[in-house]
Amino acid sequence: MFVRRIDWIDHCRALAVMWMIIFHFTYDLRIFGLPSISTHAQWYWHGFPTLIVATFMFSMGLSLDFAKTHGKLGGARFWKRWLKIAVGAGLVSLGTWLTFPERWVYFGTLHSIAACSLLVWPFLNRPRLSLLVALIILSAELSGFTVPWFKLSHPSMDYIPPFPWVSYALLGVAFRNSLSKTPAFQNWPKIRFLSLLGRHSLKIYLLHQPTLIFIVWCLSKLNEVFDGG
Repeated sequence: MFVRRIDWIDHCRALAVMWMIIFHFTYDLRIFGLPSISTHAQWYWHGFPTLIVATFMFSMGLSLDFAKTHGKLGGARFWKRWLKIAVGAGLVSLGTWLTFPERWVYFGTLHSIAACSLLVWPFLNRPRLSLLVALIILSAELSGFTVPWFKLSHPSMDYIPPFPWVSYALLGVAFRNSLSKTPAFQNWPKIRFLSLLGRHSLKIYLLHQPTLIFIVWCLSKLNEVFDGG
């Protein structure tokens, strides 16, 4: 039971990882002037990133609530996990500042996950309260009310403030227990590839963009060679 629950949570996170790689690959193609998704495909450039971040946040809420329930999230473990995410966020800021100084990421997805982990902590194992607060935040967002968050003067390649995104993490907390008791999730199949993606999502997050940028850069050089020929 324990392993299967971990598997379906990891698979949820793996889905976000795969979507993220697909989106960033097309984004990098666009940066280097190679054929990519049309700039008019608003459903892709706006809807797809929203789905990806929401899935990451939902998965974070699931995993934190699961760990807290099973005694796997004591103070030291929580802060060790949080520190890894915070350091990863710092590396993203440093890397984008070195490579794209005019659009470097100062508060992106990892930064927001670190902040939302702290915000979600008091709601763990409190599904009804989590659901209520999540619905309040989402309703406020839909009505046009937003909680202010700091912004620097330059545009960021990735800007994910805690609000309203923490609401998706709270939804993960709200539904984790009920999903764990659902027969379909209790009998969730173990797919090793997805489990590995989910369990190593932070490493993949940090390494996938440099890898993709190198690949797309090579493709751009090949494109120049063939165009020149």
